[in-house]
Amino acid sequence: MRTKSIKPSLPRTSPGFTLIELLVVIAIIALLIGILLPAIGKARETARSIVCSTRLRGLGQAQAAYYGSNKEWLAGYMTTGAEADYFNGANIVGNTSSTTPTNMWDWISPIVGDSNNLSPNRAYRTLQIFNQFACPSAKAVNNQLFGSASDQADFATAQGSLVYRQNSYLAPEGFNTVNARVGGNGLNDLNSVLPSGQTTRLPRDRYAHSSPVTLPTTWWPRIDKVGIQPSKKVMASDGTRYYAPGANVLDFDITPAGNWYGPFCDSSPGYVNSTAFGRESSNPTNRNLSYRHTRGMNAVFFDGSVRYMSATESYENLNYWYPSGGIFTGTAGDTPKEALESGRFTTGKPIE
Repeated sequence: MRTKSIKPSLPRTSPGFTLIELLVVIAIIALLIGILLPAIGKARETARSIVCSTRLRGLGQAQAAYYGSNKEWLAGYMTTGAEADYFNGANIVGNTSSTTPTNMWDWISPIVGDSNNLSPNRAYRTLQIFNQFACPSAKAVNNQLFGSASDQADFATAQGSLVYRQNSYLAPEGFNTVNARVGGNGLNDLNSVLPSGQTTRLPRDRYAHSSPVTLPTTWWPRIDKVGIQPSKKVMASDGTRYYAPGANVLDFDITPAGNWYGPFCDSSPGYVNSTAFGRESSNPTNRNLSYRHTRGMNAVFFDGSVRYMSATESYENLNYWYPSGGIFTGTAGDTPKEALESGRFTTGKPIE
């Protein structure tokens, strides 16, 4: 009997992707990535801004604790930094203490030095402030040290172990200097209003710009002199200086005294030629480093609140940067156009 032969069946196969289908899939993936990446980047910047706000709030609370324990005097150039200016920095170089200012304008070391175990060495303390108290969006690093000091070798050694990031936060000049009193002796002026038994040396030659706002003659760096609405007065904000456009490097001044502002203070957005914030500068790098949160900044106010403000808002509101009662004397040559165009400020009249 003949048997019927059965041919083995071949496994069924699915057709592969055609080239067109593969290209379509790649295009869809690329489109999704293009949609998601900006959202991811925005979320990351939001997170960095939140961390920045938290650090500014901490600095605000530390300043409040300081003036609460020092009869309402604010830490800053005119108080904690006055001795450094008087002795030309000789008392703050090298190894001192965790709360000794690293620079006569340094208001951070005196308020957080002990609680954060900052180094007693000036160079390493500066490194800690620039790195540990840094805004996460302040990513640039200093390419060189500027100035000179007897402890310059310490700075070089410290930078060898960890680079100095850009300085993150600046206090406005308006709350860190005084009005130039005609015929007055700064030392005697300050001692005459100090609480009984408390003495300090007041720098006699570091007065505020007289324009666009002239400080009140009654102003002293005390919380009770800031103004009737501390919620409208900035204690500190995002800000970086100093980018040297000629050398195309970011640096900071290690000179302990005798220099204007250093890496801790600036004339503020209220002054059109501000190094950190002004648009009239020959190089915009500093401005970009300062307005680093989607072209805006975070600021801690004297009431302890932390708020985001756009660059436009910072230029428009002169009252943020000066004590109440200061006299508006600004012109187009030294006042941001936003402030002039707002119609809120009248020549010869006090600001809020």
